[in-house]
Amino acid sequence: DDDDDDDENMEAEDDVDNTDERFPVTHEVTLQHGSKVVSTIALDTAGARLVTGSYDYEVRFWDFAAMDSGMQSFRMITPHDGHQVQSLQYSITGDMILVATGNAKAKVYDRDGIELLECIKGDQYLADMAMTKGHVSLLHGAAWHPKDREQFLTCSEDGTLRIWTLDDPHRQKQVIKARTKQGRRIPVNSCCFTRDGQYFAGACQDGSIHLWKSKGPYIRPSISQPAAHRNGSETTCLLFGYDCQTLVSRGGDDTMKLWDIRQFKTPVHVAEDLYNLYPTTSCSFSPDEKMIITGTSLKKGEVNCHR
Repeated sequence: DDDDDDDENMEAEDDVDNTDERFPVTHEVTLQHGSKVVSTIALDTAGARLVTGSYDYEVRFWDFAAMDSGMQSFRMITPHDGHQVQSLQYSITGDMILVATGNAKAKVYDRDGIELLECIKGDQYLADMAMTKGHVSLLHGAAWHPKDREQFLTCSEDGTLRIWTLDDPHRQKQVIKARTKQGRRIPVNSCCFTRDGQYFAGACQDGSIHLWKSKGPYIRPSISQPAAHRNGSETTCLLFGYDCQTLVSRGGDDTMKLWDIRQFKTPVHVAEDLYNLYPTTSCSFSPDEKMIITGTSLKKGEVNCHR
């Protein structure tokens, strides 16, 4: 029995050692964006370029191959002066970048930082959001369609998700209204597509997560979890796995939850005590999807790391 216990302990130690080796922590450099919080980053599909966005309202472009020892960005832009950068995402082909800020208008840039289009802002005096041509309140997030490079999704404080196409930034293709159980408008804090593009998801400020089929209908969600996170907290990230059934949600209630959307009533796993102060805190799968990484907010003087 003692021999068996020793074998189990050795296997556990080996697992820890193997896990540590899978983290790319042997080399590091510091890229200095600015003096304020870096709220979002995105890496292109080739791993050659990086974009960073911040609370200083700026987006910086980095080219690893052309970078010298000074570690400087090659371009800096301000998508909307006075509005914090909420999300950045490269297109599936890596030639365009989708930018969402605290403004109501999403923008698309080429990989060198040249503006290609700006979505229109809707009429804020119209009560029916379906009648507006664009968002009327600040954006919380945006995502490219994973299969159609001409299409992207945005979500906003105005309680809607909107599907856009590159050929018509002056009016969205579809408006999807998010609603509470009582039928009231509710802000949508984050959004994403499944990897196959068949569904898209939105997380709302009442703690709910809803999924719609990309091709409609959009009147009601196809799948819903009304109490995924604490009511009143901002779900800061949604992310699907490659199987298109596994969903990770990062909550403003200091949790990260793993879901199977085929059995959406209860989470598969819950990680707790992950202090989350920022509305752009994200999460990511490892390449083999055996691990999930997320950021945490720390008080001054604290040092911590969660896996």
